Amino acid sequence: MGSQKKIVKNALFLYALTFSNYFIGLLLFPYLSRVLSVEVFGIIGYATSLCMVFQMIIEYGFQISTTATIALNRDSKEKISKVISTMTCSKAVLAGISLAAFMLCCSLSESLREHGVALALFYCDAAIKAFLPDSYFRGIEKMGQITTRAVAVKSGILVLTAFFVKGDDTFLIYPLSMILCDAVALVWAFLLIRRDGVKVYRVPIADALWEIKSGFWFFVSRISVSINGSLGSLFLGFRYSPESVEMGLYSGATRLSTAAEQMISPIGDALYPSMMKSRDYRLFYKTVLLGGGVWVAGCVSAALLANPLCELILGPQYAVAGDYLRVLLVGVAFGFFSNLFGYPALSPIGKAKQANVAIMLGTCVSLAVFVLLWATGYITVQNVCVTASMMNVISFTYRFYTFCRHRPRRKSELREG
Repeated sequence: MGSQKKIVKNALFLYALTFSNYFIGLLLFPYLSRVLSVEVFGIIGYATSLCMVFQMIIEYGFQISTTATIALNRDSKEKISKVISTMTCSKAVLAGISLAAFMLCCSLSESLREHGVALALFYCDAAIKAFLPDSYFRGIEKMGQITTRAVAVKSGILVLTAFFVKGDDTFLIYPLSMILCDAVALVWAFLLIRRDGVKVYRVPIADALWEIKSGFWFFVSRISVSINGSLGSLFLGFRYSPESVEMGLYSGATRLSTAAEQMISPIGDALYPSMMKSRDYRLFYKTVLLGGGVWVAGCVSAALLANPLCELILGPQYAVAGDYLRVLLVGVAFGFFSNLFGYPALSPIGKAKQANVAIMLGTCVSLAVFVLLWATGYITVQNVCVTASMMNVISFTYRFYTFCRHRPRRKSELREG
């Protein structure tokens, strides 16, 4: 029962984090959507989606691979110190690559150059976030430390934005406040690691390159998620321009669907390190059945109230965004099952690569559909939402099929919690 209690405790901490972020988001983004024009709000959505890709390059999937390594070696400070040091050095190498790619994209696109200052600020914040060593706290199953730090930082961003962002001419204060607060979070996190007796030191560049090579498939998985989440914004931005009304409505709908998807990860994140150690599939099945039923019921309810929900949270001018949110909620519903049948279910049986392949497959299909829509002139907000939802449907289908083929079948393979 000890492992179950720890999972519940960590899940509660992560849900406290998610609910806090959700609550702060309910204050922050409705405020921004009201004091900013729909066009400028669309620029924020566009910049966030674009810079997320470069953030994923730096993060490189270490949140998955490093979490598992730390979970298996949590009693060895020396081993953990080497893992964290190598991860941080690897991120530094990847940050150089990410910056070069960002600058190249800006130099090649007139649309990106037009909003260069805003994009540069959002990129700086994304890079800072990428260096956060949260995989350490997840690996040792101390989610409370992540929660406390993140809530404090989000609250700081909210306060600074509410005080200083009053219209389109001051919207750049929003990314500046994120840079400031996330930099504080980064220093805070490494101070906590140092307090635990874990040292961060320089490692040979060869070790960093080897770590990058060994984590390649996790990177492909993470970047696929980021690319899929950004593709819709990018294609709509090219079709209508980043400051268009269509871009603003899509940004509003995706803000809400993303907030809903953030409610999924606490369960998977709390279950993952425990499953790596205990392989308790009885608990896994209970979580899927109980959590899945509640999740689907919540998605159906939100879909029925999508239009008034968008109007209430984002403002009257966003009521029509409910039509787009309703489509996105299909993907959100499948996202719960895709998440649980991913790393928590497949990694303990040695099939983490298949979890990565599922995401890559979904992204490739989505990209092909986006290109087809672009070539035929059918890039619309509705079609983009349908295509974006396909990712989780395809990912879940492949992961579930893989799990059914390789799942533990004998009672001796199931460990009591």
